[in-house]
Amino acid sequence: MRYLSKSNVRDIKNFYMGELLDTFSTKSESTMKVFFYKHLTEIDLILTNLVKSNKELSKITLLDVGAGLGINCIILKKFFFINCTVIDRLDEFDEIHNRAIGDDTSLKERLYNFGIEVICSDFIKNNFDDLNKKYDCVTCFSVIEHFYFSPKKFLNNFHKFCKKNALIFISTPNQLHLLNRIRALFGINIWENFDYYYNSDTYFGHVREFTSSEMIIIGHKVKDLDYVKLDYSNFPLYSNNSMNYFKKNIFFKIFGLMYELLCLINKNFKFHLTLILNKK
Repeated sequence: MRYLSKSNVRDIKNFYMGELLDTFSTKSESTMKVFFYKHLTEIDLILTNLVKSNKELSKITLLDVGAGLGINCIILKKFFFINCTVIDRLDEFDEIHNRAIGDDTSLKERLYNFGIEVICSDFIKNNFDDLNKKYDCVTCFSVIEHFYFSPKKFLNNFHKFCKKNALIFISTPNQLHLLNRIRALFGINIWENFDYYYNSDTYFGHVREFTSSEMIIIGHKVKDLDYVKLDYSNFPLYSNNSMNYFKKNIFFKIFGLMYELLCLINKNFKFHLTLILNKK
């Protein structure tokens, strides 16, 4: 962690695994635990860059685009007093899908209870017309890889709701991370589970992941926003599932260490990419 202290991490983990998890059904527990380190990594990245910009956290307004469950916003609001808004279609949480992590009604109730503003909107079709103010920070984590169309028009709308000097974070899995390269060599599928894809009436999985060079190109093309940098992360190595494997099997522990060492040599081997932009 770059910004979060050990005590921050401990407090957030206790909240996440306790009070927050209690607001979900028991069948959600395993899924929620898997993604803890993802949220922790994203929150640390946001705070690291906000602090560098000399912004007072309690005065920041943050919009999470395609926020899903809005977990990042809940934690940022509770521990760092950042004023958060989520905007999402929430269609994947319709009760007809019977999601283990709950439906849109329980999702919205949870967010309201934690002081998060919720805008339920198909922001792609209406070009974010439901937004009537501008924000100091905009996040869009793990969204664009689900698009069956170019993200160009979507991203070119971001400048409309960004304040001057706003920070923007856009993340996606790295299509060329090392594990994918190894899988491809052995003829193993590197995309979503085939059965899930083939048998889905409504598919919510990944359609197109991006490479680091592609994300940098995107960063230089987004309208009225300036490229800051591309951040690389290996948070999937530290998900609860992975850590359980590391604890039980020395082979996985060695693999994890070797993976990190190889990523020091070539950062393009890392699992996840986050594009950081600025509104001048």
